[in-house]
Amino acid sequence: MKVEFQNTGTAFLQAEGRVEIRNEAGDIIDQIEIESSSLLPEANRLWELTYEGKELLPGKYLALGIIDFGGDYLVAGQRSFEIGED
Repeated sequence: MKVEFQNTGTAFLQAEGRVEIRNEAGDIIDQIEIESSSLLPEANRLWELTYEGKELLPGKYLALGIIDFGGDYLVAGQRSFEIGED
């Protein structure tokens, strides 16, 4: 799983966050922490994460990446995925 963040501002940022794994009902099943990283203005950061948490049962899920960059709000992105029957 990859999470990318770009510092589009003019100040140095310290960014960190998490990826929440949610089921179809929106319940948080598990989460992956995103380590803190420094970003210069106009810099990109790509975190490559490996999920080693709970075994997910067959069904539809949502991975919600949430980044805290020290501003007045958080930024987020999401991707849906499905675990099939074996």
